[in-house]
Amino acid sequence: MLSTTIPAFVSIICNLVLVPYFGYIGAAIVSVITEAIVWGIQLYYTRTYLKEVPILRNMFKIILASVMMYALLYMLKPVLIFTPALNVFSICNHRRDNIFNHYFYHLKLSILQN
Repeated sequence: MLSTTIPAFVSIICNLVLVPYFGYIGAAIVSVITEAIVWGIQLYYTRTYLKEVPILRNMFKIILASVMMYALLYMLKPVLIFTPALNVFSICNHRRDNIFNHYFYHLKLSILQN
């Protein structure tokens, strides 16, 4: 319960402070801070009950994968011409039986033509 209650209050307070000044960037910062607090609280309680959790050894793999993903996206930035929302929808809506697939296909075409 603490791993959800404490971060919720921190999120509300930080959102009230950061979002008016930084907009969506402030909201992203608050999300990272909140998730870090959740992770820290859950790690504390996990180590209390299990004594030894080898999370720090595995963190290297997670950080390395994150850096590699960032580098790839940074290199592909000039190639990705769609807005981020359209990129997400074009990846998620690849099935032919999805009703939104037709709509986003035509939306992407109209953006490319302009």
